Amino acid sequence: MALLFKNTSKTISKIDEFINKVEDCLMLYREAIKNYLDNKPEQMADRLRMLEREENKADRLQRSVENYFLKHSLLPQHAADILMLLDHLDDMVDLAKYGLQQIEIELPEIPETYRIDYLKLTEISLEAAQEAIMGTRAFFLHPQMAKNHAHKIYFFEKETDQVANVLRKRIFQEPNGLHLSHKSQLRYFTRHIEQISDSAEDVADALALLTVKISL
Repeated sequence: MALLFKNTSKTISKIDEFINKVEDCLMLYREAIKNYLDNKPEQMADRLRMLEREENKADRLQRSVENYFLKHSLLPQHAADILMLLDHLDDMVDLAKYGLQQIEIELPEIPETYRIDYLKLTEISLEAAQEAIMGTRAFFLHPQMAKNHAHKIYFFEKETDQVANVLRKRIFQEPNGLHLSHKSQLRYFTRHIEQISDSAEDVADALALLTVKISL
């Protein structure tokens, strides 16, 4: 990260650390979902505790970056948009943590017939999140390259919506013998996973706006 912050190595370092923590949290989320789908709720809970600790570190780093921007008046014409970009990145972690916390509380029973669907949904939603991470990294190095990642985020977000809708239709329309309350619980489980890609789309919007502004 050098292009936008040539003389502020401390800012570069803190932003990079923050992005690393976001990435760590989402990797833990992926493993936690896999643990749960493999009927290993204790391991999922362990991953959740790890994610919570990493999320706290990410929050501290984010606040440090915000304070540094304000204290040193860095890029005043773009500071608000850059901080909003980082905030959207953090939102992905917040949603991942919240989703796992709800799973830990509710312990939804996932029928084996839908296990592969949930794995697929998780992977595609996290593809959008990964592109959001890569796009944010790219922005601070070569801003115009962030456009490519934003395009991929939009693609994976739409794919996530399609996979989620197919899964919901299967849950509610197939003769699976599930009670309506169970189907509703599975719908919310689906939505928790899907929301991560929605948050990644917010990152894409922020990247698109910033790349336009800095080119003016």
